[in-house]
Amino acid sequence: MNGEKTKAIWLGSKKGCGVELLSEAKLQWLKPEEKFNVLGITFAMSEVDYGVHLNYQEKIKDIEKLLRNWAFRNLTLMGKITVVKSLAIPKLVNLFQTLPNPTDNQLKTMMSLIYKFIWNNKPDKISRKTLVADFKEGGLRMCDIPSFVSSLKMTWVKNILDPNYKSDWKTLLLSHTLLHQISFWHLNKASFNVLLSKIANPFWKDVVKSCGDLIGNPTEVKDFLYQPLWNNAFIQVAGKPIYWKDWDLIDDNGTFLPFSVFQKKIQQTKYKFYKLLQHTKCYSQTML
Repeated sequence: MNGEKTKAIWLGSKKGCGVELLSEAKLQWLKPEEKFNVLGITFAMSEVDYGVHLNYQEKIKDIEKLLRNWAFRNLTLMGKITVVKSLAIPKLVNLFQTLPNPTDNQLKTMMSLIYKFIWNNKPDKISRKTLVADFKEGGLRMCDIPSFVSSLKMTWVKNILDPNYKSDWKTLLLSHTLLHQISFWHLNKASFNVLLSKIANPFWKDVVKSCGDLIGNPTEVKDFLYQPLWNNAFIQVAGKPIYWKDWDLIDDNGTFLPFSVFQKKIQQTKYKFYKLLQHTKCYSQTML
């Protein structure tokens, strides 16, 4: 590490304490009100959201300037959509993929800028739902921004579920948070909606919501049979989804427990087993 090119700042309860460590390293210690940039993302520790929405505001200004410059050219409808997809939207990819989602007002502003550019500041001549559709459906494959945001958030789920993908962030996430169970990501939309209140991190809240919107809820018994037992909104005991850690089929090393060991666990807590059978059976009958 090159100390002279490295900036440091206190986070959490130590924010603004003014203490400068490692004086021999010649680090640049920042004050809480100073902003800094990491891989294209601006952080502002003095902001409530650490500068998340500040980044979106800057990109909105960039897109507005870009589209204003292209508006003077005599482009076809398809040409304008190409400009939006190849020049405007890419400015937002890094933010959509690494930060919590923009506010509803910011998203509305982005879409307003883009569609005003497409229709020369006039009302839409074709519904947006039609415009984003495929050619064979009468559309022009315009980017549906809310769906695009969700798809980028879902790339994180893909990496979580990929056993060959290794990363420090993944190790930390699966070791210290509610999201540590791989089965969590196979739940249904109703379960995710219940669990959202337990997730403090706004970024992972957005990831989980995107996952729930994509998966939806089971509609047939065969779909229900593939659902995880734990934290499932459709399997409740005493009116709440269940998670019995002592019943986990996988040990701390990530390997399946021998059947004899799991059977012994059930024998020790038979009342739980019968509760589980009862509530699972009731839900299955409701589905039928």
